Amino acid sequence: MTKVKVKYLGLFKTMTGVGSEEIVASSLGELIDEVVKRHGVIKNHLYEKVGSDPSLILTYNGQNVKNIKDYEMKLKDGDEIMLMSIISGG
Repeated sequence: MTKVKVKYLGLFKTMTGVGSEEIVASSLGELIDEVVKRHGVIKNHLYEKVGSDPSLILTYNGQNVKNIKDYEMKLKDGDEIMLMSIISGG
């Protein structure tokens, strides 16, 4: 059982209503499926395998994941995933 900590910042924290939670998932794809199951409101931001939201930033243990479409990426117990959005305005 692989437990991963997921942190939500900015828009994602507002939309989900939680700052962080623990999710059991062995791959990034499983993790995203579970996040969408729990928080359907953010589905359009990260569940499109063709093209996710360009304002999405996803980090894996503090490192930016350049291609979140790497759904096969294996996760380890204690890993930390952070979901945040680029702030823009004008």
